[in-house]
Amino acid sequence: MDINYAVELQQILKKPNKVYSIGTKDKWNRVQKELGSSFPKDYINFIDYYGTGGIGDFLWFLTLFEEDLNVNYKKRSSVMLDAYQESKQKLPEYYSHNLYPEDNGLLPFAYTDNGDELYWLTKGKPEQWHVVIYESRSPKFYYYAMGLIEFLYKIVKKLMSCEIFDDDMFYSGMRILQ
Repeated sequence: MDINYAVELQQILKKPNKVYSIGTKDKWNRVQKELGSSFPKDYINFIDYYGTGGIGDFLWFLTLFEEDLNVNYKKRSSVMLDAYQESKQKLPEYYSHNLYPEDNGLLPFAYTDNGDELYWLTKGKPEQWHVVIYESRSPKFYYYAMGLIEFLYKIVKKLMSCEIFDDDMFYSGMRILQ
């Protein structure tokens, strides 16, 4: 039996009373066309279900529909990609990933309060993209051969761990930026 990770995650991480800055189908189509990238459906569904915000006041998701500089996808991802590119130019032996739109490129989708950065490894179609997390100010990274929602579910349920995430980081559920 296959697990529906989105449904299971929704049982644990409850939907906020108010949901802010979500997209319509037309908005998603327009911004994806502007960016020249499609996004995984689980990310789109996650943003549409929970809106703008973060989990446990620790993990913050980039969104295309919020102007707040901390989570605005276009602005924050540009900063993240520029910083990675600069590090790769200075220390190519430590920063081996390409950046999207190159083959197997990194495309950001979230960050932590500690400055850790979460990316998709864009190999194949968006539904096949896996999670890569770079430690803050470090070339050390962690690779997870799964999509965003499966990753979140397994972390929240403590079915796996990530060295850079605190065990109780999800104590307060989803917090919405207002």
